[in-house]
Amino acid sequence: MPPSRLSPSTPPPQRLCSPCASALASSSFNFELSTLNRSVLTPFFSSLCALFSRTATPYLLCLQSLPHSFLSNGGVVPFPAKSLTSYLKVNLSPLAATLTSHLTTVDSKRLTETLTPLDATLTKNEGDCLSLCRRQIQKWLRKVAATRSATTGKCAPGLFSARMNFMWRFQRNCLLVCLGVPLLFAAQADALSAQQTGSNSPQTGSQAQQAGTAALHEIHADGLKTLTEAQVITLSQLQIPSQVGKADLQAAADRLLQTGLFANVNYNYVTKSGEVSVTFRLEEARRVPVYFDNIPWFADSELLDAIKKKLPFCDGTLPEAGAVVDQATEAVNQLLLSHELNVTTEHQLIANPIGEGDVQEFHIQGPSLKIASIEFSDPALASSHVVQQELPNVQGKPYSRMTIDLFLAEQIRPQYLQQGYLRVKLGPPEIHLTGNPNRPLPEQLPVFIPIATGPIYHWKDVQWSGNNVLSTITLTNDIGLKPGEVANGMQIESAWDRIREDYGHRGYLDAKVDPVASYDDQAHTISYNVAISEGPQYKFRTMVLTGISLTDERRLLEVWPIKPGEAFDKTVYEDFLIKLQSHPAQIFGDLPVHYETVGHWLRTDAEKQIVDVLLDFK
Repeated sequence: MPPSRLSPSTPPPQRLCSPCASALASSSFNFELSTLNRSVLTPFFSSLCALFSRTATPYLLCLQSLPHSFLSNGGVVPFPAKSLTSYLKVNLSPLAATLTSHLTTVDSKRLTETLTPLDATLTKNEGDCLSLCRRQIQKWLRKVAATRSATTGKCAPGLFSARMNFMWRFQRNCLLVCLGVPLLFAAQADALSAQQTGSNSPQTGSQAQQAGTAALHEIHADGLKTLTEAQVITLSQLQIPSQVGKADLQAAADRLLQTGLFANVNYNYVTKSGEVSVTFRLEEARRVPVYFDNIPWFADSELLDAIKKKLPFCDGTLPEAGAVVDQATEAVNQLLLSHELNVTTEHQLIANPIGEGDVQEFHIQGPSLKIASIEFSDPALASSHVVQQELPNVQGKPYSRMTIDLFLAEQIRPQYLQQGYLRVKLGPPEIHLTGNPNRPLPEQLPVFIPIATGPIYHWKDVQWSGNNVLSTITLTNDIGLKPGEVANGMQIESAWDRIREDYGHRGYLDAKVDPVASYDDQAHTISYNVAISEGPQYKFRTMVLTGISLTDERRLLEVWPIKPGEAFDKTVYEDFLIKLQSHPAQIFGDLPVHYETVGHWLRTDAEKQIVDVLLDFK
């Protein structure tokens, strides 16, 4: 395996790649992190990540995204260590030389100060992963101490140079440390959080001299957007006028953070005349919609009502994780048990199957219920050959709202959009049964889909702003609709994609197209105001390759169609990727190649307006 040739500039990742996401989803081996105060771990993690942040291969990018999701989550996070560790051990060979190279420039004093307390923490724990991490940290510390330069405070050149057999062990251990240390450090987070919060809390002179309690007089909360102050007081479990000390206030702050409703929790308190007033400084966490997957006994409204009885502030959304989500799950379980349904409810954060963002999905484990049939309220669908051809893809499958919703979004909605029914409403699915309502549900469930088509809309016009590279005439022609014509929703959506492709074809990789629809419900027409942000035009600089031989690399660079300094054509780039993955002979000819997948990534520098292509052959 040739060493990776990666330049030292890498923007942070946003999401897990598909292999890591699959590994996470399939694992049943979990650690649980207690709720962390983000302000405690962020400086530590930033320091540790600086050791690895220059590496641009997909595996390490996935690793770096994991701790960031921990820190932004604010709740209890399941972390499947076993499957991901196994995945990494198999796929990390290209990283050896890169890790070795940029560890030679780490500031040794900062490295020592970061790693020494971790060594003490790891010594108190057991387990193969923990021992491996501790051994690697001790090895770093010994090498830093032995080779520190007294004048520069830098590690001496060649500090971590080694043969490939050592580099394999080293890069594997380095990445396991990067993966494991944030988890291991969580054990000390609560104590550190308490110290930090206490140190930031203003105190009077009398408070500094006593560690006693005082009567709680007032509770206030700042920074609220959706919650009320009364709800915060309830969640804190503080009672007026009970006797409280600093430990009680810290415990209340911890309880607020553990709900998952808050990304950050701080507080200050003031004591006067034997009474204490506390103010919580809060930042509410992001919430996501609730999604009920395979609970056919109740309508969504009934399930939400059960959650609201336990959590009055629930408005159809919940945080990404935390105690509140667990309490919502318990509320659904109690509703099911009250109807003698012996099933278990679980929850997980997933990508919205029919929209943008994420949803908090609730599903049950227990009975095997299947979709017997699907019937629509619109009789026109019964005579549609396309619809009838697709129905077998869902009929007979396990009952799942996600399965049904995806079917409606991918197969049914386009049929209406093409006819101008731009505001058609599909579902939610209903279970229609006959007979004794007190009998258990049959295993085969007939599903009924109510459909409200709404009116047919016609095209009116479109207004553009922000476009300089592409003219208004060119953009309007891309839509291909004339005033008065039926507004084909699929054609309109395709037009936005074509415009983005046109900009990418010209090297404007950051171009954004933001269409805002305006409906006239009297005339049944639609018009759009489209704001375009073109961004810079990127020029191609270089290609970085890992995982192929030097002969294959030379061949690939010979046939790469974009010259350095030319405008980067994203369409050409995507066609080239298709050939690499599906038709490698068109690239390499008769040369033997040994790869199954090609990891690909564009590294852009907006300031210099250049882009590098990174390809990782596996």
